[in-house]
Amino acid sequence: MDQFVNNITHTYPDLDCVFLNAGVQSRMILAEPANVKLSDFHSEVATNFLSFVDLTVKFLPFLMNKKTETSVIYTGSNLAIVPAASLPRYSASKAAFNTFVLCLRDQLRSSSVKVIELSPPVVQTELHNYMGESGQQLGMPVDAFTDEAYKALASGSDQIIIGAIGPTDTFNEIIDKRRAAFENLAKMMRGEK
Repeated sequence: MDQFVNNITHTYPDLDCVFLNAGVQSRMILAEPANVKLSDFHSEVATNFLSFVDLTVKFLPFLMNKKTETSVIYTGSNLAIVPAASLPRYSASKAAFNTFVLCLRDQLRSSSVKVIELSPPVVQTELHNYMGESGQQLGMPVDAFTDEAYKALASGSDQIIIGAIGPTDTFNEIIDKRRAAFENLAKMMRGEK
């Protein structure tokens, strides 16, 4: 990983944004513990969460040392907020990552690095191949998602939610209240009012 980051930053010294997108997903039936492979759980968490953390820590010195504004953009998931019962590995890894992003964004609030999280709904990608042919037809078409994501990124928002799980108003209210509670706690932890 060090070699990869070193190669990228030396090959592209004008780099001002790193966009990290990774995801694997499969069902896991916790009610059948004899069939649960913990190594699969660890692997999915490593891909969906730990790889993002590792790459962030490796790219941050480069981004923070730039004299211009930089950003790091991540693909999260709406399942970080409302988990899918049949996808505990994926949901937990994306929830952990969402928490990491909130903390990183707050810790970098006075820096020139903007932290952006893009949280998609179910999108028609190979992520759902484990479901067979029906999985590839599940969710929003990629081109429609890409159009919405681009518009939202261009708006300058640091938290982009596309779609909703359940009623849109309720889902967005959960996200807004959670972020407000997080920001209030962060200020309190810094001794601010």
